[in-house]
Parts: sequence; C-alpha cells; structure tokens
Amino acid sequence: MKNLFDYEKTQSATVDLPFGAFKNESAPGQQDGTAILAEHIQDLAYSLYQVLQLAGINPNGELEDGNVKTQFIQALTNIGILRYSDRSVYNKSIFVWNIIGDMFTLFRSKVNDNNNDLSDEDSWLKILEIGNDNKINFNVETNVKFDESELVHKTGTETITGTKTFSQPIVSTANGIVTTGNIVTKLANKEST
Repeated sequence: MKNLFDYEKTQSATVDLPFGAFKNESAPGQQDGTAILAEHIQDLAYSLYQVLQLAGINPNGELEDGNVKTQFIQALTNIGILRYSDRSVYNKSIFVWNIIGDMFTLFRSKVNDNNNDLSDEDSWLKILEIGNDNKINFNVETNVKFDESELVHKTGTETITGTKTFSQPIVSTANGIVTTGNIVTKLANKEST
C-alpha cells in the first residue's frame, strides 16, 4: 500500500497525517490538487478487500452505510475480539468484550446473524468477567481432571464436573499434569498452581 505522499500533488506527512494527505485545488481551475486516479482508489479499496478476505467474507455488492450495511465492520469482528456494538451483526462463535460497570466481560455468540443484546442468554454465552480486583470469574462449565497418582493422600484420576473450590493450591510432589479444559499444565516437583 502506498503512502499518500507518494502520489503527485499531495501534502507531505505531518504528525496528524503521518502518511501524507490528498489535497484540494488552491482555487478552482488551478489544477494543483491531487488528481484522483484509478491507481489511488484501487490501492485503498484493495486494502479493504484484503480485510474481507482475511475474514472469509466476499463483497456483497451493497454500499456501506455505517448503520445496517456494515460488511467491513462485520469482517473485522470475524478477525479479532472487538468491543461489542449494538450496531454490528456477529456470526456464531465470534468473541466480543464489553465493560459493564467496572467489570470487563467476555462473551461468545451462540448464533449466526446475532445483533441481540448481550443480556440475551439464548444468543450470547458469558465466558468470563474480570473486576477491578483482577479476579477472573469463569462462567462456563469445565471438566477439570487431576492426576493425583503421585500424591500421598490420593491416587488415580478424578474428574470434577461443575464447580469445585480448592482452599489450598494444588501442589505436585512429583512431575504431574493438571488439565483444565484444553489447557494442560505440567507441574514439577513441589510446584503449585
């Protein structure tokens, strides 16, 4: 992608416009402004199309209007985790975040074409919350498995479904493995979670 100042009759880079800027004629008929050529438009437009490609979306042939026709914004939501907007439509399994009060909350869309409010539990799954105390509250069920075969008080594998609170850290007396969901933690001797 070209810098704008690479084109003829443009403004040089500034602090506010670090890639330069197109400029208008100084007066009608002076022809000292930037000529808008196909090359300029193609360079800019293809950058937008590349975002659509990255998101797996093909141009739909409609003009963007910033209200309901927001295919470019939809593409961005497919690429990364963005702040929730009630003006966007989200696909199934897309993650969004929001600040509610002093709580950071992460959600996952449960349905396609989702423009429902985050309070709609049929459309959104609340994954976790992080408050000002930096404690993470998980809001999903997990299967937590502990291989305690090397511990003195218990042997074998225990599967915990739902919620379980441990009053003490899990400490490994030998090389052990703790699996939480898809996260596997290997603990060395005397290491704790």
